[in-house]
Amino acid sequence: MFKRVYASNSVKNAILEHVVSQDYEQAMSKLKVYVETSNPDYPVFKRRAEKYLSYCNELILAIETKRRLSRHHSLSATQIKELQDNYNNHFKQLTDSLTRMERIERSLKLEDMRSTGVFVRACQASVLILFLGGLFIEFKKGLLTNLFFVMTDSFLRLAERLATLVT
Repeated sequence: MFKRVYASNSVKNAILEHVVSQDYEQAMSKLKVYVETSNPDYPVFKRRAEKYLSYCNELILAIETKRRLSRHHSLSATQIKELQDNYNNHFKQLTDSLTRMERIERSLKLEDMRSTGVFVRACQASVLILFLGGLFIEFKKGLLTNLFFVMTDSFLRLAERLATLVT
């Protein structure tokens, strides 16, 4: 049979728990809610995950059918074993598909974080350029002029002292 899925907060594990406990309708509805409403910040997610949604629903239905068929008493042990292998294989495919959907979501979040990082760095560079530009303008208009007058005055005083020493 199926192994119990470890407890976690992920949607994948919740869906797999429903499949293991044979609550197929709840698993499919949770999957649909996950794809359609849980990611309003990433509208691209729904488009990318839609094919996995239909495939996962088909797998859940196939698991349900195979499990129901394996309970028939008219089947031989070989046929029951084959059905069990089939629904174990479907369960693995379902797990893989749900993992792919989580990867899509993670990649979208990562893209979002990267673009946010680029935006923050661009803002920092803009603020730095504005600050340095303002500092340069202030230095050129005010401070440089004052520095020029102070340096000229100091140079003239030094020249006068040297002239008085020489004479």
